[in-house]
Amino acid sequence: MKRRVGMPFCTNVLRVALNFKEEMIASVLIAEYKISLDEQMVIRALKTDQMNFLYCCYAFNKNYTRINSYVGEDNESTETELSEEEDLRGIVKLD
Repeated sequence: MKRRVGMPFCTNVLRVALNFKEEMIASVLIAEYKISLDEQMVIRALKTDQMNFLYCCYAFNKNYTRINSYVGEDNESTETELSEEEDLRGIVKLD
C-alpha cells in the first residue's frame, strides 16, 4: 500500500476518515502512505477544525496537489505521469 499503485485506495480511505472526523487515522495515513491530497480535503479539514491533520500535512511535506489540466504557452498539454525519480514539475504547493 505504500507504493504508487495503492495511492487511489489510500486516498479514498483518507476521504472517509476526514468525513467521519477520524483525525488520528487521517494523520497516520498522510504521514505514512502516498496520498493524493486535493483542495477539497484541505477545505473540509479546515471547516471541521481538524488542525492536527493539517499540521501533519505540512510537517510531512504533503501539502501539494497535481495540476491536471494545465495548458502550456503554445496550447500544448503538459499533463504527464510523474515517476518517483522525476522532478516535481506540475506540482503546486498549497500555502
